[in-house]
Amino acid sequence: MGCYNDKVVRDLPFLAKIGLVTLNNCRQACWRYGFKYFGVQNSNLCYCGDTYNKYGKVDDVRCQKRCLGNKAQICGDLWLNNIYETGIGGKPSIDKDTDSGADT
Repeated sequence: MGCYNDKVVRDLPFLAKIGLVTLNNCRQACWRYGFKYFGVQNSNLCYCGDTYNKYGKVDDVRCQKRCLGNKAQICGDLWLNNIYETGIGGKPSIDKDTDSGADT
């Protein structure tokens, strides 16, 4: 999907995880809660929702922070979400085998 602005009234409203976030453990959490999309922000936050893009897309290079749970992955930036599909109703956008980070 890409890198998207966020604000106090969140683009993805459900906070699913804080801390050792990876793309896969965020996707799994949001998928379990039944959401279509997940977003990682500021290296340590995982948000979920069924819609996104309230505040607009920005250049992907603005999302630069490494995920706390897997430093090989990018997890947004301050007030910026990297947004992906969870796979509800289709194929997930992050393959389980691509994530070697913690799953907590």
